[in-house]
Amino acid sequence: MIAALNVFLLGLSKVKIIKKRRIIRVSLAVILLLLVSLGISVTKSTGFQTYLIQQYLKSLAKKLHTTITIESVKVSFFNGVTLNKLYVEDLHQDTLAFINELNVGVKQFSFKEKKIIVDDVNLKDVYFNLKKYKQDTTLNLAFIIDHFKSTDTTSSKWEFGLNNVEIEKGRFNYNNEHAEPLVGQVDYQHIGVRNLNLKTSDIEFIPEGINCNINELSLVEKSGFDLKNLTTEFNISPKGIITQNLHIKTNLSDINGNVTFITNEYADMAEFVEKVNIKSYFEKSEVNFSDICHFVPALDCINKSVKIDGEVKGRISNLKGRKLA
Repeated sequence: MIAALNVFLLGLSKVKIIKKRRIIRVSLAVILLLLVSLGISVTKSTGFQTYLIQQYLKSLAKKLHTTITIESVKVSFFNGVTLNKLYVEDLHQDTLAFINELNVGVKQFSFKEKKIIVDDVNLKDVYFNLKKYKQDTTLNLAFIIDHFKSTDTTSSKWEFGLNNVEIEKGRFNYNNEHAEPLVGQVDYQHIGVRNLNLKTSDIEFIPEGINCNINELSLVEKSGFDLKNLTTEFNISPKGIITQNLHIKTNLSDINGNVTFITNEYADMAEFVEKVNIKSYFEKSEVNFSDICHFVPALDCINKSVKIDGEVKGRISNLKGRKLA
């Protein structure tokens, strides 16, 4: 009788131990699930994401000896990244870039394949200020490019793809303090662009250049040139700029055709009038001399339009027409 009772009590204690173990396992599983959920919630938190990026930019700015700040960051595992109020200074404590809002839609990202495919980049209310100071021989952007330039030639490079870019309400300045400013014309050494709106698609990176479709481009240059819209199939490389199915609309001109700007190197663009050869064909186009005068002030800048249907080629300083109607 006593032996049977002992067996019963032993079995009962084993059942209690098993139940306790189950309770402990379930409790641990619940705690682990809560921790994982909390971790996911924290990483999804805009505040936490902003803190991480701010700390990275603070460290980067220290290495670059400049100032880089950002107001907020939001990373979505499905929609990409949104940055607000990103500010970057150059080494002369002047604004290099300010982006009020930047949205990046990531289509594909793989560490294993070393591949990043960006579907859309949208920049709203942006300002870029490129400058070559008198005491410098390079652009104020060079120190950032040099920092990220890879010195490891043995490791495989990342593959980068970009489909669409859109800029809304942009401003862009370029000033070369080594060159004297020109008055009353587009000065390629002192460019000032405002009200910049741009939409591009089908972007393809080629050796030393880019192919893309420009679906919309409008801007106002400080010289007074007002571009209402430009669309084209666009290619740029050291050999020049090729525009197919080009349409340009201003207040006074309406241009249709294909235009190629032929160069030997990118630097030729800085001396556009003398070094760039133009080969173009226009169809049912109307050009006003007031628009041309922004680029060739030597012309008689009268408010008079001419209709062009034919070929125009040569340098700006010595253009020749053929088969013009």
